[in-house]
Amino acid sequence: MKFYPLLLLFMLDCSYAPVPRCSPFIIINKIPESTSFMADFNPYFPVPECEYGGPLQAMLAGDFKAVSLLADGAWKIPRHNAHEGLWLFTKGPQRIANYITGKEKFEFDPSILFEGYSHDRGTKRLGSNEHRDTTAIDNDELFKKGIHDLINYEKKKRRK
Repeated sequence: MKFYPLLLLFMLDCSYAPVPRCSPFIIINKIPESTSFMADFNPYFPVPECEYGGPLQAMLAGDFKAVSLLADGAWKIPRHNAHEGLWLFTKGPQRIANYITGKEKFEFDPSILFEGYSHDRGTKRLGSNEHRDTTAIDNDELFKKGIHDLINYEKKKRRK
């Protein structure tokens, strides 16, 4: 019985994909959204506010997609993981190098961590002028192009 809380904490630590806007694990979204380092880690960031107020209210309203990734189709999970894994090993190290050399400014907004299920940040990512674009995961052709672009980005970097 004492094992389950530790397992839950481990699973939360290993999960980086955005969870739905009303998920009880909303902190998984808030950590990357609160820094300029990982704001574009996943095309679904920043996740919009939960219009229901929280997970229980969303479930009572019958909107299970707002609470669970599985309700929206398990096919999206491997896409999120593939995109994030490639980003982590292609753009992540370059972003860190840019912060160290001063080419980019690291931004952190702790208020995002504590804003809960409601916010008025819109779709603009912290530290850039980019906006959330869910089609990069949802659209088959755009997903393939996005993965291809991340791989080509790494190939070009290695050739230099």
